[in-house]
Amino acid sequence: MVSRSLQLKDETKLKLLTVCLHLLMLFYAFSVTMIAPMLPVLIEQFNLSLGQGGLFMSFLSIGGILAIFAGGIVADRLKKSWLVGASFLVYSACLLMMDLVPSFYVLLGMFFILGASTKLLDTTINAYVSDLHRDNRGFHINLLHTFFGVGALLGPLYSRVLLSQGVLWGSTFRILGVICLVIMGLYIIAAKAYPERERKHSPGSATNRLGFIFSREILLLCIIMFLYKGHQAGMNNWLPMYMQESLRVDPFFASLALSVFWVGLILARLTCPWLMRRFDPRKLLLWGNLAGGIILVGGFIINLPLLLMLAAGITGFLTGATMPLLIVLGCDWYPENSGAVSSMLYLSCNISNMFSPWLIGVVSETSGFQSGMLITGIPLLMILFFILPLLKKGRSGR
Repeated sequence: MVSRSLQLKDETKLKLLTVCLHLLMLFYAFSVTMIAPMLPVLIEQFNLSLGQGGLFMSFLSIGGILAIFAGGIVADRLKKSWLVGASFLVYSACLLMMDLVPSFYVLLGMFFILGASTKLLDTTINAYVSDLHRDNRGFHINLLHTFFGVGALLGPLYSRVLLSQGVLWGSTFRILGVICLVIMGLYIIAAKAYPERERKHSPGSATNRLGFIFSREILLLCIIMFLYKGHQAGMNNWLPMYMQESLRVDPFFASLALSVFWVGLILARLTCPWLMRRFDPRKLLLWGNLAGGIILVGGFIINLPLLLMLAAGITGFLTGATMPLLIVLGCDWYPENSGAVSSMLYLSCNISNMFSPWLIGVVSETSGFQSGMLITGIPLLMILFFILPLLKKGRSGR
């Protein structure tokens, strides 16, 4: 009876910690999409070209890449609960101080710090949830990314509503920073109530890590992540501005289009655990991204506001589970190196984030905005060639 009571208490503490981790993910996700509606304001205030405007996301990604390198080294050696807390604290502080010095170059530096803190958080929190819920990893990783999707959905609406009410762009960061500090306090309480257990590594863990880095399967997953994130970063960064500038819609409609895209992602991640019980995750990746790429490219070719919004939402639904599916596959193949697996995948993610918004901005300046936005659909079609080799392997990947 006593043992049963202790087990129930542990389960309650684990649930509380899991809820806090999901809240951290939700409010971190605001930073991914809330920036897009601010781009026209920042470009006008600092008198920037479209290419320079793309540098905000590039510096965000450069910071993320360096943090992921560091995270890959220490994520499976230090306590993930500490890394999650430290990175979220830096993120919150960065939000509070974002516009203290009104300079374009200082702002790029702040985006660099923002990228470093958020990507270390993103990498570690996925590995941490994977470790906490090994018996039901697929469900919890998808649920975590569903919360991310909710935050990304609310992000552009949050910033657009505040900006339309005359709130300065810097104040939108500070308001979010205060909320994040409150969530940080809840997380500290939950983490102390359910302390992270020391992990036991097998004698060959170092060899396993080296083997996983050079494994064909993980490299293919990284390429797929690179292509998918190129698509997603382009949509997050440029879709609202494209609809305002090229299709002449009002700012609210433009932000709504990005939110519709994220509604599709959320629905995809909610339904993915059910689909994973019935279909091979690799086939979900193949057919979802192929269909999504065709629909999105078609939407930009037709180029009508309502149809493009619909195409964005359908594409979000068809491709939205790509990231959690890649993480689940990688962690299933190398469960003892969950932190290193997440780091490799997020490294690919950030390299893509670094180049995609900049490339779209440059192509848009030279060949037209519509040509630049087609880049958001083409990578989804390319995923076909890199998922096919994985279909020849067993589910374990070995």
